[in-house]
Amino acid sequence: MSRSARVTAAHQRAVARLAGECLDLGEDAAAWQGHLLGGLLGLSGAGLGFVNAVPAGGGPADPPALARFFATPGLAEAGGRWRAEADRDRWHEWVARPAGRAAFRFTDHAPMARFFATPGPILTRTRQELVTDREWSRSAFANDSLRPFGMYEGLLSRAPGGPAGAPGVVFALTHSPGGRPFRVRAARVVDHLQRALAPHYGRGLWLGCQPNLHGLSPRLRQVLDCLLDGESEKHAALRLGIHSTTVHDHVKRLYRHFGVGARAELLAYFLRRHRRPDPPAGPSPGPGRRVR
Repeated sequence: MSRSARVTAAHQRAVARLAGECLDLGEDAAAWQGHLLGGLLGLSGAGLGFVNAVPAGGGPADPPALARFFATPGLAEAGGRWRAEADRDRWHEWVARPAGRAAFRFTDHAPMARFFATPGPILTRTRQELVTDREWSRSAFANDSLRPFGMYEGLLSRAPGGPAGAPGVVFALTHSPGGRPFRVRAARVVDHLQRALAPHYGRGLWLGCQPNLHGLSPRLRQVLDCLLDGESEKHAALRLGIHSTTVHDHVKRLYRHFGVGARAELLAYFLRRHRRPDPPAGPSPGPGRRVR
């Protein structure tokens, strides 16, 4: 690997710091994904970025539709470097339409088809690693689906979700027309970050498509804390100063919210998602640095 493509110690420190900050926000999917995107733009030099969960499964023979990536609730977006605010509005409006969704079928254009057909659970590739400049410049996808909205060059990264069956996570970064292609080092740094975060998806990093703590009322959070502390409904009522039937009603609401039918299932749900893997060995966190 050439020196210009290597991930330096400074990049590793920036990745470790960003990963730690995301984990601190992990119970709020919108918060950690928004923070992640801000860091990704700084590390890669991208102008725009998107992060979202995609359905589990699929695979090279049946890749998920990119339209689901952009249209599924939970899409996080960062950038602020849209050519104009109107481009952003028109983009989201178009992607939500049948024509927009059809234009973003993975199998209908070479870069996406090649990206999702490449083996390996975790993968990061720049546009030029997937398709030649000549092929890209003549691509209907590039010229009809990206360029009109102020996007052109791209970088993609994917990883599976942590718990079995959990959705995977995809990063999509882009430059404006006229911008230089992403450098190999940028892709390596993004891949390093993806690998640091991947074991935590669906566990310490909650996904917007999963039932999670964000959005629960303060009282439901209190009742949940009591259950996770091992208290009975009667003891929870005493601790919170409310009637036991009220606690029971809250417990049923919690079961519905998290898609479980018993306390043991609820406890197992949280144990699976809050048991964090050991962090990868590496330099201690430090100030971030943009890829050069």
